[in-house]
Amino acid sequence: MARGKPKKADIGDNSALSEEDAAALQVHYVAKARAAMAEVEEARAEVKSANAGLKNIFDRVRADLNLQRKEVEALIADLDKPVATLRAEHAKRRKLLARHGVMVEQGDLFARPADAADEAGMAYEDGLRCGQLALDPTPPKTTPPIFHNEWMKGWHEGQAQNGAKLKRAEEILSARSAPDFSDDDDDDDDQIDIEEALDPDVIADKARKLKKSGFMEPAPEDPEDVLAPEVVH
Repeated sequence: MARGKPKKADIGDNSALSEEDAAALQVHYVAKARAAMAEVEEARAEVKSANAGLKNIFDRVRADLNLQRKEVEALIADLDKPVATLRAEHAKRRKLLARHGVMVEQGDLFARPADAADEAGMAYEDGLRCGQLALDPTPPKTTPPIFHNEWMKGWHEGQAQNGAKLKRAEEILSARSAPDFSDDDDDDDDQIDIEEALDPDVIADKARKLKKSGFMEPAPEDPEDVLAPEVVH
């Protein structure tokens, strides 16, 4: 009778392991698990710090612009979409709302050139969006090569607009944190007054004026105020 081949041990099947081999694998896996757990804890700490920074940004947005976190997140999600997709979604939303009697006026989502209805205009708008978001200056595959130049024109214009807005925002925030020296002149005057008051020449001059005015002369004594001499026995 032919003997069958020995069964190959699968994951979780330790029947074929000797105690020595099991101990070796255990040490190996424990070391791997400890290292991986340390990486996970480090990553959690980084995520916690990043979330704290993100929360701080949303708190500032709420204070300065009165926008809630969900509104900003929805806006960012919209800005990450191509212009054509975003317009189609908004058109559908307006249609659905109109069925309930809610009429929403249609407005431009981005600055539009005169020929924005054609493909060249759409390429320009999409490039403008990507430039404003500081995305890579690479036209997407959905933009025909013939319109790549229009896309790049939009990208550069978006970069210029973005740069101007960021510069203005920096000016606003810098003005808020700049120290106020409006009372410095008064402080300087106070310092000058103190220095003058301690000047020996100034003190001597004021003393001479007081003496000349008679302020420093002793007043005549009132007979009633003169004490009788003490009698010594």
